[in-house]
Amino acid sequence: MEKKILSFARYLRKAGIPVAVPEIMDALRGVQLVGFSKKRFKTVLKSTLIKEEIDVLVFDKLFELYFERQYSPDSEKQPDKIDSAKSELFLNKVFGHEGKGLGANVRGAIRSRLALAVYSVNREEMQKLACEAVEKTTPFKQEDLHDFDELLYQVKAAVEWFMFIFYLEVRKEKGAIEEEEYFICKENLVSLEKMMKELLEKEIISQMGEEGLRQILDYQNLRRKEFSRIKESDQEKIKRQIVKLGKKIATRKGRRKRPGLKGQTDLRNTVRKCVKTGGVPIRLSSKDRIIDEPDLLVLCDVSGSVARFSTFMLLLVYSLQDRYRHVRSFLFIDLLTEVTDYFKNSDPQRAIKEAMEKAPVSDTNNSDYGRVFFRFAAQYMHLVNPRTVVLVLGDAKNNWRSDERLAFKEIAHNARRVFWLNPQPRETWNTRDSVMGAYAPYCDQVMECRNFEQLLEVTKKILI
Repeated sequence: MEKKILSFARYLRKAGIPVAVPEIMDALRGVQLVGFSKKRFKTVLKSTLIKEEIDVLVFDKLFELYFERQYSPDSEKQPDKIDSAKSELFLNKVFGHEGKGLGANVRGAIRSRLALAVYSVNREEMQKLACEAVEKTTPFKQEDLHDFDELLYQVKAAVEWFMFIFYLEVRKEKGAIEEEEYFICKENLVSLEKMMKELLEKEIISQMGEEGLRQILDYQNLRRKEFSRIKESDQEKIKRQIVKLGKKIATRKGRRKRPGLKGQTDLRNTVRKCVKTGGVPIRLSSKDRIIDEPDLLVLCDVSGSVARFSTFMLLLVYSLQDRYRHVRSFLFIDLLTEVTDYFKNSDPQRAIKEAMEKAPVSDTNNSDYGRVFFRFAAQYMHLVNPRTVVLVLGDAKNNWRSDERLAFKEIAHNARRVFWLNPQPRETWNTRDSVMGAYAPYCDQVMECRNFEQLLEVTKKILI
């Protein structure tokens, strides 16, 4: 079991979760004390190896794959069988004229089998459907593993899942099926989806080995999941981590130095003073760190393709605003609007939501970076000076419009530093309508920032 726990910790590390040797030793000692009762065993491992809420999903998935048995249809009592007349009636209700007479072709159709399985809670048939669907999507290619959602979509499509859902919703709207029947089907579709996920994961690991396991863990890993793919239920976890990160950064000292009685030796000043003593450095001059408080100006694209990324980034900015003298924020799609006042005396999350809903940011709902930078240079250039750090958040997709790069060049020339964070994969920059290459030469750094893990790296480079 010790080897199993060590291997378990190794996979956690590969998934990007920091696990130190002392924490592994604590886990081993804890297991020796509490034994191998499933609940206690899992609690010990989680409490010793996991430090952040954001990592719980990866832990749970790896624990399931490593220590828990897969679902077996024989492990649960089968419900009483529904007679054929009742089944035929339900199919007629759901599929309407398609079900009339229920000939062999209709009754044997895959969506009819799906309907009967979830309506009658026939777990054995549900398991068969899940197995057949996964078999139809195999074998997998290496590139398929990067999008587990797409694989699951293909598995569902193989049993005509979406067609059945369509019929179910339509018949419910028309009152053809009862509420109880509808909710029985919806509840058992959730169970069937879980079976499909488990079988899909098992097949991926069987075909791809360790690489397949790594991809499954990455799918669960909120640190590495793209901001645009994070579910609504997990967004609060990310927001709490971002606020925590912002507060941590805000309390750190900057890199500027000033003369002091102790600290790092100031070589230039020491040499200057030793002229009076014949070149002998009798007294060393030192310099201390002082907190550097520049101005921060944020230009944030909030179009549909980057809206979630922008929300997270604005939350970070306003979680560390104590690090800056002044923070000015602008939102845009093809119109530019300052939203700084929304954040005065207000909770950042509430302010972001209100700004996104109320600020006029678009005429056409299509990004126009050139128009935005031109307007900023014409109306707000007085805000940019040698103390100003400009932070641009956006994917630089300009919908084939003029990029107005000279306006952006003027902004960058007047600013202290310019950073651009792009939530799109680097290989897609400067393809199709992306004009990242037009603005990159005028930025101090242009960085890919698609997930929380990359966000941590970005903050180390430009904010700490």
